[in-house]
Amino acid sequence: MAKETISHKLERLLKNQNLFPHGAVLIAACSGGADSLAMTSLLQQVGREKDWQVFVCHVQHHLRGDEAEKDALFVENFCHERHLPFIRVDVEVLPFAEKNKLSVEEAARKLRYSALKDNCRHLGAVAIVTGHHQDDQAETVLLNLLRGAGNRGLRGMQVRNGLLVRPFLAASRSEMEEYCREQGIEWCTDSSNECIDYRRNRIRKELLPMLEEYNPQIKRALAKTASLAGQDQEFLDALAADYLSENAKKTKTDYKLNVKEFAALPPALAARVLLLAFSEALAKDDCQLESKHIEALVRLVKAGRSGSVLALPGGRA
Repeated sequence: MAKETISHKLERLLKNQNLFPHGAVLIAACSGGADSLAMTSLLQQVGREKDWQVFVCHVQHHLRGDEAEKDALFVENFCHERHLPFIRVDVEVLPFAEKNKLSVEEAARKLRYSALKDNCRHLGAVAIVTGHHQDDQAETVLLNLLRGAGNRGLRGMQVRNGLLVRPFLAASRSEMEEYCREQGIEWCTDSSNECIDYRRNRIRKELLPMLEEYNPQIKRALAKTASLAGQDQEFLDALAADYLSENAKKTKTDYKLNVKEFAALPPALAARVLLLAFSEALAKDDCQLESKHIEALVRLVKAGRSGSVLALPGGRA
């Protein structure tokens, strides 16, 4: 039996997940790197069978001078050659970071996803598709572990998170690059990926190689950990949703819970109930509560003092 090509393997991975309906409109977030170009090419290839309409969106962050502009033009030409609709969005990261007291990384991420979601709504797309892969997942799990994240952090990135869809978390960076070579696709190299001033780059270039000395398959092991943590989190989410449905009173702006009954819940379930109630009360998918906020909420409940108020990101308890 002939060995399966990487192209067939990745096409099969995309098809088997059944992530998008027939005739779906999709936004492919394409930076010009090997992973995003492989993702875009695979969406187009499989999309011919599924009648998907793929729009390619490139966000120019204006952080790398001429190099960034060359990447934008490269992606535009890539799309032109393949008859893919191309959307370019220019954002100014540094002024935004300074104004909002954010790191350059965080400011770029916020502006990028805001631009992608705007285009998603404008085009009536069902998803924003990214080229994140297994190596990215391993880095994310380590980042979250280092900052003391709980189970929610250990699950890393999800295949589907609201509008964001990451079909290739089970594929490695080397497989995405091999796909590009197999298809004759050249890609851009982002020089900022070599800068160890960014924590993620330090994890990629320093910590992961060190961990590979203990386990050569550490990236796969971390991705497996994320998958298992994700399964546990889905179960807790379902229990929390059931609890709120049966025990909470919801209005347009808040949730009301019986303090005495709530205090009897197991800690893991109690934390998830509070997080879900708060995010639904705000009607936001990207609730900004961290573990310290949840712990403060639990203390507020257990204290049981009438009239106590706790200020939280975006609202109060």
